[in-house]
Amino acid sequence: MNHQVHSTARKIQRSAAISVALLAATAATSVMAKDEWLLHTGGISRHMEQTEARGRVWNEQHPGFGIERRVADDEGWSRRQTMGLMQDSRNFWGGYAGVATMRQWTFGKTAEVSLGAGAYVFYRSMSWSGKMGLVPGVLPTLSVTLPGTRTGLNLLYVPKIQAYGKSMPSVVYAQLTVPI
Repeated sequence: MNHQVHSTARKIQRSAAISVALLAATAATSVMAKDEWLLHTGGISRHMEQTEARGRVWNEQHPGFGIERRVADDEGWSRRQTMGLMQDSRNFWGGYAGVATMRQWTFGKTAEVSLGAGAYVFYRSMSWSGKMGLVPGVLPTLSVTLPGTRTGLNLLYVPKIQAYGKSMPSVVYAQLTVPI
């Protein structure tokens, strides 16, 4: 009788383990359906003022690459994580990373528009001599995606910053995204 109880207990444990595994696989599949990975291809910017450094101009072509993960829910919100490398406004190579929460609206097969804010950190030049530093910011973010191809454009607005006797003009940055 004791052997039969142990055998039944093992069958119940095995069935429970299989049920949990199937439930986890189903949950992972439903999350994966809303999980999207994109590649960033550098970008372009528009500085609203010229630099005050004599003989210098802002770089507005930003070669580089990055990756973005978007996870959407059923209520029209997405969470995004992003990171990459690019040439900054003073022509030095640096990096960026961030997380954003975006509200999404879909306009049929025409466009998907997302608007929100992100917490970002940039490793960028702090001077024309190439001194590098970390610059954090919470910035408004806009994204437009074509539903059919999932190709899109991320737009980021950086307001004018004045600190420590220096200033950086406001900038609009645009970045192409393509699915991986």
